Amino acid sequence: MPRVICYLEFNSPYSFLAAVRLYQLHNKSPQDVHQPQRVFNYPSDDVCHPVFSKVEIIPRPIEFGIVLKNSGQNTIPITPGSGRAIYMWKDLNSSLERMGIVSKEIRPDASWFPQKVNIPNRIFYLLHNKDLLISSSEELSDLTKTNVLIDQTWRETKNEFSGSTATDALTSEYIFRIFSKIFIENKKVSDETVLKEVLDPLFKKHKVDKFLDSSTIIEMAKLTKSAKQSVFYSTNEAIEKKLFGVPTFVTEDEHLFWGNDHMIDAAVCEYEYNVKFVSKI
Repeated sequence: MPRVICYLEFNSPYSFLAAVRLYQLHNKSPQDVHQPQRVFNYPSDDVCHPVFSKVEIIPRPIEFGIVLKNSGQNTIPITPGSGRAIYMWKDLNSSLERMGIVSKEIRPDASWFPQKVNIPNRIFYLLHNKDLLISSSEELSDLTKTNVLIDQTWRETKNEFSGSTATDALTSEYIFRIFSKIFIENKKVSDETVLKEVLDPLFKKHKVDKFLDSSTIIEMAKLTKSAKQSVFYSTNEAIEKKLFGVPTFVTEDEHLFWGNDHMIDAAVCEYEYNVKFVSKI
């Protein structure tokens, strides 16, 4: 299936909106997506567009601060209290309401925003990438002198509501839950207790708790070189592609689409590219 890469950052409010849509795409049937009844749909929160059955959106969390520093920008992209910042937080709240996400009004506070997200980033790649999970389990076995076995037969199953693979359903919900911990619950996702609050019920819900253990996954994220490198590779990709904001969607022929409101545009562009060119090869 044609693919679009979605580069996102856990400290980015607009990445949160893209994460909500990916979660709904992979974990709910179109009939179950709760959105207020209206005459016209907003393209920026649409998860029912037919192109989503033709093109896969692949999330890739990155360290966006590193991307900014590499481009010569050493200050935060939006000044707190500025007109742009006020607009962004108001837009986030109204967008979450349209998407059916029950939430208190989100107001940024230095006690929880921004925060370190390197461990949550690594956990995503461990859950998403079969080969990385294998190499990290072998590496952890060497480090701890205990046999860490990871059975990955769960990846072949399908989500009963959306029909997505277990990998896509699990990882898209993981991303959504991490964003929710930050923006809605205002908790520090670098805290192992908070990470377990996300992972334990998630593994149970997706019926993979017999295969995955939250303590082991967190240990891999903290200790293994392969898990650390996974985020480095994706962040370096973002630098090479000249990303300047998140979320950014990148098609296979290197078209960039910046912003959650361009998710459908990117998917349609990728689909048309494959119809016109790839099918002729």
